[in-house]
Amino acid sequence: MLRLALEGEPEAEIDPARARSPGATGYTVDTLHELRLELGRETTLVICCSAPTSTRSSAPGTGPDEVKRLAKIAVFKRPGFSQENRQAQTPLVDMQPMAVAGSEIRARVARGEPIDGLVPAAVANYIAEHGLITPH
Repeated sequence: MLRLALEGEPEAEIDPARARSPGATGYTVDTLHELRLELGRETTLVICCSAPTSTRSSAPGTGPDEVKRLAKIAVFKRPGFSQENRQAQTPLVDMQPMAVAGSEIRARVARGEPIDGLVPAAVANYIAEHGLITPH
C-alpha cells in the first residue's frame, strides 16, 4: 500500500532492503540499529512522526531513549496540537496538518465507511480489492 500511496512522488523512495528484510521486526528501533550499522555514525538519521506520538515501551533498550540516541526526532503538527505539548528540543516540521489521523481512517475502514479523499484512490482500491474493509 505504501508503494501505491507514493506513486507519482519522485522524491519519495522505499528502501527495498527494509521492505524485504527476512526476520525484520518492523520496530523503529530495530530499523535504526540496522541503518546505523549500514550508514555509520557520521550519518544523521531523522525520524519524522506526527504529534502527539506515544513514547511508551515495555522492553528496555527499545523505548524513546534508545530511539533518541540513534536518531533525531522531528514532529508534524496534527489537528489539536499545541506548542506546549511538545518537548522543547524536538523540531517542528512546518506543514499543513492532515484533516484526519490514520487511526480515524482505520476506524472508518473497520466500520465499512468510505475513505474516498482520505487516502490515494489506489490505496482505497487495494483495501477494497483485498477485503480489508469490514462489511456492515
